[in-house]
This record gives sequence, C-alpha cells and structure tokens, in this order.
Amino acid sequence: MFSALLKFNTVPKIGFAHHFYTDEYSFSYKELKKSFEIVYVKSGGIVAELYGEKLIAPEGSIFVLFRHLPFTLKSINNLPQSHCTVQVEFDYNFTLITDDNTSPHTGGLLLPFVTHPCAETEAIKKELFSIVSEMGISRTENNLSCSIKFLHIMQSLNSLARKNQSKQHSPASSITYKVKKYVAKNINSNISLPEIAKELGLTPGYINHIFKATAGIPIKQYINNEKVKKISELIQNQSLSFKTACSNVGISDLSYGYRLFKKHTGTTPNEFLTSVLCK
Repeated sequence: MFSALLKFNTVPKIGFAHHFYTDEYSFSYKELKKSFEIVYVKSGGIVAELYGEKLIAPEGSIFVLFRHLPFTLKSINNLPQSHCTVQVEFDYNFTLITDDNTSPHTGGLLLPFVTHPCAETEAIKKELFSIVSEMGISRTENNLSCSIKFLHIMQSLNSLARKNQSKQHSPASSITYKVKKYVAKNINSNISLPEIAKELGLTPGYINHIFKATAGIPIKQYINNEKVKKISELIQNQSLSFKTACSNVGISDLSYGYRLFKKHTGTTPNEFLTSVLCK
C-alpha cells in the first residue's frame, strides 16, 4: 500500500472543490505541476492503479490523489460513481512511501493514499462538504478559511496514519505483514504453511498463532480467501473460464475449486457471474 510524506514550502491554496457524479468513471493522470486532491467516496467506489499496484477505495473511504503521479482510475465494477473532492495547489517536497519500507517516517505529514471507512473519515467528510459549500458561496473571500480547514484535514489523516504505523511496527504485525506479502507474491502456486514458515525462519505453529491473533483467521483460511478473490476477479474482469482461473491460483483439482468457491462466496461460479451481470 502506498502513502506519501509531505513537507510544506508554501501555504496550500484551494484550486477547486465540488461534488462529482458520473455514470462512467475512468481517468488517467500525469501532470508536472504539483497538486493533489482529497476525495470522499460517496458511492460506487474507486479502483486506482499506480506502478502496477491496485488500491481500492470503497464507499465511505478517503482517497488522496496526487495528480503528478501516473494514476489510472475507474469505478469498482464499472458502476456509477460519485464523490466529493477538494483540490489544492502549493509547493511541497514529496516522498513516496511503500509497505516495503517499514521504518518510521518523520519530518513531515504522512498521508495514506486510501483511508478505509471509520469515525475519522466521517469527520473528514463533513469538513470536505463544508469547504465545497463555502467555496460555492465565494471563492475569493473563503479561500483562506477553507485552506485552513484543508490543513486540518491533512493533520487528521496524518494522525491516523501515524497511529496505524505504530501498530504495524510491532513484531506480531510485522510477521502478519510478511505472511500477507508472501501470499500475494505466490498466489499462483500451491502455498503451504511450512513453506511460509521456512521463508520467515520461524515455526509453522508460531506463525499461525501470531497471524490468527492479529488477522483474526488462520493462515490457511486467509490463503483460501485470497485465492477465491483472485478467481472472482479473473472470471469477472478478464473473462477467463473457471478452470483457467483456478489454474492461475495453483488449484488443479476443479471439483475442489468449486467447493472452495462456493464455501467462501455462498454461490457457484455461474451464479456469481449471473449476479454480477444483473447489477
């Protein structure tokens, strides 16, 4: 997952602020001028891709869009999409942060690209709505007060990111992160707990205990969940057959794949596709 570390050189100035709706949402960004938006996703959800990694911003989440990065955006499942967004322009030093770098990041504001729905996102939503309202009344008179509100939003996101960061640096969270990373990297193979344990240099029982305590489910269940998610994506978005999709996640036994899919989704592959097409 991506985040950004910002150090201010000038005071932010509101560029635009509005509520947005579209039936078909698909954009690509790459601007030289530094600017970014803070977006509250009202409905539809956003799938963002940056440097080959997908970021999912579901309904009720906050998405930070840096317009100078090569983002591509579309709505989840191509559904109509609406959001509230406030864009600012100012000079800042920018550092891209990835999960591969788990050391503490100091000396600036840490902004997560996606903040999932929580009490903090609801508070930020209200401030974004307030900025849109004030800017609609008078852009000239209210720009300064709205810029101050925007700074407060950024500080709220920074505080939340710092709080999550401190949790992620615990030994247990580090193990869980490494397990998830290993599963994501090897999702196309038949992953086993002993293999993960060997990779991490720990015992299978210890890893599974730590993972279950932090993630809430055993590693085997997590692996199966991720495989079913990947199968769903392949048959829905890439129109692969169920057999081919199973093969792409390391499942050679088709009957086992059917049982696994139905157990985790509550539907057969055909029922799943029918429900998607009917939406």
